[in-house]
Amino acid sequence: MLFDKAQLLDDIGGDDELVQRVLDCAAAEIPKEVEKLCAYCSGGDTGAIHLQAHGIKSIAADLYAHALRDICGKMEAAGKDGDLEQARTLLPELEKVAEMTVEAIRG
Repeated sequence: MLFDKAQLLDDIGGDDELVQRVLDCAAAEIPKEVEKLCAYCSGGDTGAIHLQAHGIKSIAADLYAHALRDICGKMEAAGKDGDLEQARTLLPELEKVAEMTVEAIRG
């Protein structure tokens, strides 16, 4: 499971319309945020990588998107450690998981 809609629905108090708005917003924002992360990896700014990965990780955590949250956590740690090579190595997996998560959200 790429995200847990049932848990999100439970957290929001059963408001299916609100959950759908949250999911629609996330499906639109995640690709934009991943694109920014790619740019930071290309430019080599590990501090920006750290912060950007943290932001995506927060979105993923809010959606109970555990796979995306986990890979973002690894990317965040690489950025914090100043390990540009590791961040660049993780990027393709992060992009793939993000794409799969967005596809699952869009259903």
